[in-house]
Amino acid sequence: MRTLETMAPKESLPYLKHLFYPPYITLAHIFHAKEGWELPRRQFLQYQFQYAVQGSTVFEIEGRTFSTKKGDLVVVYPYQSHSVTTIPGDPYVCISLVFHFGETDFPLKELLKGTNDVGTFLDEPIVQHLTQIPALIRQSSHSSQLKAQGLLSLVIAQLIRHAEKPKSPSPKKLKSKTNMQRVEHFIQQHYAEEITLEKLEQISGFSRNHLINQYRELFQVTPFEHIRLLRVRKAKQLALESKMSISEIAEVVGYQDVHAFSKMFKKVTGISLSQFCSSLVINKPK
Repeated sequence: MRTLETMAPKESLPYLKHLFYPPYITLAHIFHAKEGWELPRRQFLQYQFQYAVQGSTVFEIEGRTFSTKKGDLVVVYPYQSHSVTTIPGDPYVCISLVFHFGETDFPLKELLKGTNDVGTFLDEPIVQHLTQIPALIRQSSHSSQLKAQGLLSLVIAQLIRHAEKPKSPSPKKLKSKTNMQRVEHFIQQHYAEEITLEKLEQISGFSRNHLINQYRELFQVTPFEHIRLLRVRKAKQLALESKMSISEIAEVVGYQDVHAFSKMFKKVTGISLSQFCSSLVINKPK
């Protein structure tokens, strides 16, 4: 029996009665590949997003070969022939979404300039949106399906914005970017510790409001939102790669109170850490 993600958009619509408008999501899961997994050449009639949660792969799309690493997002457009190969010794976990716009002629390929490897996203809000979608789709309620569609629309909007960014910043923007990168580096190194706004002001040389505004402009999040995103990313990594308990994970990422950690994780991702783990699909290539 054919599955929804392998159908033509119009063909799948009668089976998507719980979805009332595009984008229509036909597949959403977190896929944990086993050692040596490969995806043989195939062609979808729908769009696919594949986001690398961890590990590396080699993609081949329409004769073009490129590698991906943690944080990379790949878009495969309808009718594009593609294959995927994992790297030995580098466990691969990805979020895979397949969707279409029904009978609406939405020019996503043109808006993303036909790019397949659209960018690397590690701590931006787009990662949290992508993470929530599989868990929401699994819930099957009308409200969860609508929220999943809304999050996918946000992801698409953020990718279009990313594609539209100017490539050559002005000297003033370049100086501000350098200062913000200094702050970002400090946060990357110390996110599990207590960080004060005063310390970040000292590092950047900017006032509080200017610091927050410039940081948000460059990274799409405030400094403290970034800290929470880094803590969530580390927590996901530990949940995937270790047998640590939730309280142990909470302590590693800077929380002595497991309830405060759980509240933060759900606020950032929309799901609990246990729900994130239950969204994993083991060695089921789609």
